Amino acid sequence: MSRRTLSVPTNAALPHTQRMPATSPDVSKTLSRLSRQSLLELVLEWLDKKNRDYCQPFLARGPDDDEDGDAPYTAATSEEEVIEAYKELKARKGGKREVVDRILEGDWKHGITLYQLAMAETRYLLDHPNSLRWNALQLSKVTGSGGTSADDSVEVIDESAATSLPRFHATTFVLNLQKEVAPVTKAHYYITRVKAFGISLLRKEDDGKGLERLDVRMEDPFPPTSVQAEASEEPWTPDVHLSFQGSHVFAGVRQLVEQGIVDGEKMPGWMAGDAGVSVGVVKEGRVREKA
Repeated sequence: MSRRTLSVPTNAALPHTQRMPATSPDVSKTLSRLSRQSLLELVLEWLDKKNRDYCQPFLARGPDDDEDGDAPYTAATSEEEVIEAYKELKARKGGKREVVDRILEGDWKHGITLYQLAMAETRYLLDHPNSLRWNALQLSKVTGSGGTSADDSVEVIDESAATSLPRFHATTFVLNLQKEVAPVTKAHYYITRVKAFGISLLRKEDDGKGLERLDVRMEDPFPPTSVQAEASEEPWTPDVHLSFQGSHVFAGVRQLVEQGIVDGEKMPGWMAGDAGVSVGVVKEGRVREKA
């Protein structure tokens, strides 16, 4: 889903602690999809010590921290106090609306982090495993000696070599994925291991925006004329700076190519985001990140 209310001036991965406003319809919709029981278990999971750094509730550290006398909920003074409040809710019957209201108007009125949203969406998926279609693919080594083919140039899959495949490391995969996606859009990455299914789940959520600015400086010399070449004159290097700005720079460049305004075959790859650089220097036709 698109997070239209979130805009962060970076092309790095969005941090776990980036907060969405508690008043955001996306936040309310995500939490309201869960049952009361799942909501309460989710909150207690947020407050677990291993997740607490990314799911901090609003706490009154001093007498002036919660000055809103009209607030429907009194701010707690510790995580343990918040835990006890939700354990009490879990011990009695009620509707999920009161749980959602307490989360958004009380204990997390300062906003819900992207990490919390990811956990909420993952819990909904696990509560409703049949809500999506699941496809399973097996990695196999491609070799020219695993079987026969009418065309000797066609490679076939060697099933016997499957055991020699390198181990898939989820964290490394996510880091490389972020590197490739960064020029195109800003995204938050959340990966978790589901022991019940024996799988790792990766959630890729963007902020609804792409890279908003591309700045490069050209350091290539101007192509010399035949007269300059014969005279062995020093090449002239113009001082050229290019700046592209917009809600999604590379999507805009793509539209220019599709409309025939820009020749896509002659356009350098860095203009399409292939180099993963948003601020850099172009020299000898290649762009490098500006230090």
